[in-house]
Amino acid sequence: MGLVGDAFAPDDLESLNGSNGIGHVRYPTAGSVNSSCAQPFSVSFKSGSLGLSHNGNLVNADEIGDELAELGHAFTSDGDTEVIAHDLARNLLEEDLVRAVKRTMNRIHGSYSLTIMHDETVLGVRDPEGNRPLCIGELDDGYVLASESAAIDTLDGDLVRDVEPGELVVLYPDGTGFDTYQLVDQERTAHCFFEHVYFARPDSTIDENLVYEIRRELGRKLWAESGIESDVVLPVPDSGRAFASGYAEAAQDDGSDIEFAEGLMKNRYVGRTFIMPTQDERERAVRLKLNPIKSTIEGKSVTIIDDSIVRGTTSTHSSPC
Repeated sequence: MGLVGDAFAPDDLESLNGSNGIGHVRYPTAGSVNSSCAQPFSVSFKSGSLGLSHNGNLVNADEIGDELAELGHAFTSDGDTEVIAHDLARNLLEEDLVRAVKRTMNRIHGSYSLTIMHDETVLGVRDPEGNRPLCIGELDDGYVLASESAAIDTLDGDLVRDVEPGELVVLYPDGTGFDTYQLVDQERTAHCFFEHVYFARPDSTIDENLVYEIRRELGRKLWAESGIESDVVLPVPDSGRAFASGYAEAAQDDGSDIEFAEGLMKNRYVGRTFIMPTQDERERAVRLKLNPIKSTIEGKSVTIIDDSIVRGTTSTHSSPC
């Protein structure tokens, strides 16, 4: 539990054994936020061991979990990731790796991208509608699967391509290549819009589109649909910046005198406020998180652009207007 830098000291990473592995650096989307739901989720069974990391939400996890519990499976968490792991482990008792994954994909419904490790083999799966992102990267000494291409950039690798919706990718254990299997064909895709709005890093590429440019284009569209004349447009940092710059650019192209400026200073030592457990904690964190730059806004009409409004806490308490 905790930030990567807190959970892993440099010596911990040096002591890890083996040449293949999977990881997970996000709080669970479903279930409790505690160590029982920390991922990757590991399962040992008759024919080997299995580790699984999951980004997404299942809509039928309770139903499948109840069925597996009736068959004798013991669950240690209340999250949907363990349900996927147990279902796949059960299928691996009867099928080879590819067929077992296909059976699980036919059972689970919802949004997911998965990285799975079965003994020494790493594989990745993307849900049939491509709701959650997953991509393949090439490194000097092998291949990698990641939710975002920015992770591949950090490793000084090259983005090969996105995993297709409904596709299984199996990396060779020796790092020399990978096999792909189109397990489920879907007539339509349904991307998670919030990946482009907020979740993804702006320097990531999802389905061949740079997230930063998508956000700037959303800002341009916002001006075209609902533009308001004002003296200055300012972003709520950091993720509102691309939207605001696109908005200001489109306004200026239309002959507006609106100015793009930074009007809020962000305290980088305060975490994400919308996931804090109580409203009082969220409001207190917002007061620490954002402070207006008075010279930018004093005596001016101001347009503020944020990526989204989840609870309205930030909008209420940090607005300088």
